[in-house]
Amino acid sequence: MATMAKKNIFISYRVRDTQAATGRLVDALKQHFEGDQLFMDIDKIEPGLDFEEVIAKSLDNCDVMLAMIGPDWMALSEDKKTSRLHDTHDWVRQEIASALRRNIRVVPVLLEGAEMPKEEDLPEDLKPLLRRQSYEISNKRWQYDTQELIKVLKKTLGVAEARPQTRPTPRPAVQPVAATKSNKSFWVIAGAVAVLILLARIWQPPAEPVGPSPQPMVEQPSVKNVSGTWYDAGDGSRFVLSQDIGRVHMVIYAANNIQMGQGQGVIIGNWLTIDAVVVMGGISIDTKLRLELSADEQVLAGNVNASGNGANYTDVVRLVRQ
Repeated sequence: MATMAKKNIFISYRVRDTQAATGRLVDALKQHFEGDQLFMDIDKIEPGLDFEEVIAKSLDNCDVMLAMIGPDWMALSEDKKTSRLHDTHDWVRQEIASALRRNIRVVPVLLEGAEMPKEEDLPEDLKPLLRRQSYEISNKRWQYDTQELIKVLKKTLGVAEARPQTRPTPRPAVQPVAATKSNKSFWVIAGAVAVLILLARIWQPPAEPVGPSPQPMVEQPSVKNVSGTWYDAGDGSRFVLSQDIGRVHMVIYAANNIQMGQGQGVIIGNWLTIDAVVVMGGISIDTKLRLELSADEQVLAGNVNASGNGANYTDVVRLVRQ
């Protein structure tokens, strides 16, 4: 029986831009993919080999390319007048252009706060890269972002997720009943409980008549006002809150002013709880924020919990009112 050919990942990066972060990501990928499925030039080109031939062969055999983009990805040429991407001999340009011509999956991976380049800054053969959905890996969410990217790569390459071994739960030794009887059993039990409560009330001795006791006046706490725009200095994102008494609606914008999520919640006392859905790299992430309002009502600080596809990530967050 013929075995299915392995599918490969090519990692394109600029050494002076993202070498450290790329190496860290490759270490994580090696936990899920075999070594010969990953191509990173520093690991795969042996001494004495023609690196142009090795890279060209690897490009022809790859099924997915990760184009690692950091703050210095554009990189000025030696004359410091134009980007190295406009040099036809620039290897980063050649690698990505080759993958785009083959029309394979090319994922622009944004690192260290980098953003996608503008169309006017790219040569013609790299402009199709702007139509590929990018994926951001943040230092604050490195583990979570990396695991989500790995899930996308596994799906693309047809790698099955390992399922945890679970012990079968022993069945209780009771007589099986039809599913349609479960609701009836509930109502029978509820009815029996109601009868017992009624009997208890009937057999209680009558209480001596007393006048109505005065109800204490409970002062209702005022609802804190959190409406407005809040800023996360960590990654530059903005959180716009609108409020209807105790209910709060939140819209989340990335540093580039693109909406990336929204949610709803409540504020009780000084505590704001929001359930939101954030979309990153085409992946929907369930997010829960629990934040405490400072005494001067200028800071919301607390925890954010993000989960999706079995992964779970918790981090601290601090928002400042603008």
